[in-house]
Amino acid sequence: MAVRTFLGTWEVTKFQYENESDTKGLEGVRFTLDELGNVDWVVGAELSNVPLFACDTYEVCTTRTCVGIYLRLRFGAFAGHVIEFSCMQHRGLSDKMDQIVLFCNGWCQMHCNRIAEVKHNDAADIPFSLLPALEEGYFKDVTITSANKKQFETHSIILQLLGDSIDWCAPQSPLQCLPENVLGTILHFLYSECLPSSMDDTTAEQVIQAISTYECLNKLSDSCRNFLKNNALKKQVIELVNEMHASINRVIEHFVNFNSASSEDLGKGPNGWAEESPGHLCYIIKQALRDTAVVCAKMLLLCDLFCKRKSELTREERNEIILYANSRVPILVTQVLKFFQAIKRTFSGMTPAQRQEIAMFLVPEIESIFDTLTALVRDTNKAMVKVLELLAPHQIKQNSDASELLSRTLCNLLHSREILKCRTLQEIVSGTLEALMSKKEIFNEMTETQKIRTVTRNFDQLIEELTFFLIQLEELPSALDDKLELSEFKFCFKVGTSKVAGILETLVKHRKVLQALLMHVCELVQRDTFMQALQKLDLLEVPSSSTVVDEAKEERKRISTPKHQQQQQSYKFNLVNTLYVPPTAKHSNLAKRSLDLFKTGTGTDMVFEVLSPNNQEDETTQDGGSEESTCIKAHRVIVAARCDWFRRALQSGMRESIDRKIIIHDTSPFLFRVFLEYLYGGRIEESLGLSTEQWSDLLLLSDRYEVDSLKQVCEGILQASIDMESALYYLSMADQFNARILRNACIAFIAQNQELTESELFYELPIALQAEIFDSVWSHPPNNRKTYTDTPDEAIADNSKKLHSRICSVEDLPSQDTARLQQCILQMRDILGDTASHDILVQVVLAADYDLCRAINYFYARE
Repeated sequence: MAVRTFLGTWEVTKFQYENESDTKGLEGVRFTLDELGNVDWVVGAELSNVPLFACDTYEVCTTRTCVGIYLRLRFGAFAGHVIEFSCMQHRGLSDKMDQIVLFCNGWCQMHCNRIAEVKHNDAADIPFSLLPALEEGYFKDVTITSANKKQFETHSIILQLLGDSIDWCAPQSPLQCLPENVLGTILHFLYSECLPSSMDDTTAEQVIQAISTYECLNKLSDSCRNFLKNNALKKQVIELVNEMHASINRVIEHFVNFNSASSEDLGKGPNGWAEESPGHLCYIIKQALRDTAVVCAKMLLLCDLFCKRKSELTREERNEIILYANSRVPILVTQVLKFFQAIKRTFSGMTPAQRQEIAMFLVPEIESIFDTLTALVRDTNKAMVKVLELLAPHQIKQNSDASELLSRTLCNLLHSREILKCRTLQEIVSGTLEALMSKKEIFNEMTETQKIRTVTRNFDQLIEELTFFLIQLEELPSALDDKLELSEFKFCFKVGTSKVAGILETLVKHRKVLQALLMHVCELVQRDTFMQALQKLDLLEVPSSSTVVDEAKEERKRISTPKHQQQQQSYKFNLVNTLYVPPTAKHSNLAKRSLDLFKTGTGTDMVFEVLSPNNQEDETTQDGGSEESTCIKAHRVIVAARCDWFRRALQSGMRESIDRKIIIHDTSPFLFRVFLEYLYGGRIEESLGLSTEQWSDLLLLSDRYEVDSLKQVCEGILQASIDMESALYYLSMADQFNARILRNACIAFIAQNQELTESELFYELPIALQAEIFDSVWSHPPNNRKTYTDTPDEAIADNSKKLHSRICSVEDLPSQDTARLQQCILQMRDILGDTASHDILVQVVLAADYDLCRAINYFYARE
């Protein structure tokens, strides 16, 4: 894929304006493009106003030419603009580029180099929390009672980490007698720095009021306010989407009800339907157009709301809105399909006489429509001409600094493009006006009979085209599922909403010029909701005495609840989930202060005694060895909350819990202190500069004391250091300590470097592990590996023969595997009979790691 050509991190090494040389601007700027369509910029504060860095999404477009593949990298979106760069690539799309030159027509060219990324280990970004101590209440020293007499068993040493200005050990706790939900929320935050999942709006408001006097809890207040704002935004988005669905359903209901009424009235009139049917159909079409205008207004409100609030939201919260919008697309497509099906049933069921009667009724209506449309388009053209007169290019100040020059040159380019688009649109409107006036003149010159015949002919043509359109529309849902990926939808959504918001911003600037046109549109639509939407968009100023007659207000009350509300739960839309998750250790104040607490040693209540070998070469060491004892003080509740092994030891009732001392063997004091710093702070400081040997020892420590998160961090670090010398050692260690990430990485490395299977250390690996490696060697052969032109059985035989030569006898097996060996041999005897000797079956079964199917394949492939 072309996208993969650009994935990764890039650094701008050279920048120059178009047709200029030796210019400076964006050198050193870095940007990262990921698979989900996100772009992250690393820029200095002096360049933050450059519009390019406001773009947070991208897409790659490809065009094949006779000289190669023409690639375009499009960044979106700044105020409705997409900033597009071109890059000529003469190689195949699968080739990875390390250098690219990006050209932005009219602005600049940028030379970029790919940056070797330090492999990021997601295990290091796990949330940091001390909640187990609050939930289980071990080693408590402070009891806080709520208003309903529920007691919360807490720990002053943890409460003081985030609530340092509160005297938790006072005889009367400041938080006594608060409502249970409020007190529970405050304590949950103090132990995890996040909100509980049971949070609601009422509780958030009560918490803000209860802690208003405690400055140390300001972050909790901010979290509660964000909760309230995000919940309100969620309700606004859902309400707008539901109103759009409801308006579309009303349009469908109009035609469905007309079809039902026509069926009941069949035969009443001379043409097979009621005499008032043509007039009723025209009325329905008008109502449908008005409801469609309401849908468009709600769509504008949704786009405007997203763009105004997205800067306040995290990336995850913005993605939630996009995912929710994506989940509504199939429902919207289904509604549109039902709408056109209803129209087709309405018109295709008419007889020629009925169509002629409709045409006769429509002739005076069409004359009125021509007048209305002509006036509307003429007003639009006048407004656009005035807007174009007001638009002027940005002026670049002399002696501007580099950042201002960058910003203004790009803004000027985008502004010029905006003027060009407006001018093109004005020309289209002007052409449309001329065409309307010409059609109006031609229509007015026709006789009554010619008018009726023309309308009837256009009516028939419309029905035929509607049939073909429906066929294409019915294929749209499956096409969307197959072709529109989430990353592409995200780009379209972000760019589309930004474009709408940019257009609205331009319209608001020239609101006075547009007032007459917008009031004319409101009079045509005749919907209060439409006018209110324009007012919310700040496009329309309506005096309080002005009212618009809503002809469909009573009709809406008669329409039943739309079916789309039954599908509302298809996607669980939630904008507050991120507030329920504790921050990662890197961003957690709780983790930082907990680590500071460990380093200062304040309030410790237990000790770790680390016994390490004495490095002095004296007679004692040579005769049997002596151990140095190093004591490290700690806090029981914190190490118990972060490590289940320590919690069990400190609560066991054994010597460790009585003496409040845990003895640690087979490690150094330095390394164990690093281990404890991880428990307290949730991360390993890069400044420590640990060697691969120390990371290996940390892996053993984390496995011994069941700290899986640290174990995964160690695996990620060691995985990046796998080479020809360490691969087999790491594999043996990973297999012994069940480090699956490191184990799989080592096997993949050995599969690509088959010469490692010839070393003596490989022979010492467990037999089952050797067999797994040979399987992986066949699955991922290196480029220089022997190839087989006939069947893969040759490769299996080759690998199995190598393994068989290393198996001496059954005596090498551990005693506990003998029963499995004998059982598998008996099963093979049932299949093969006496065609193979016992020794051969033993070799085959061992090579297959006691797997019967694999053993049968090995047996037939070994010769």
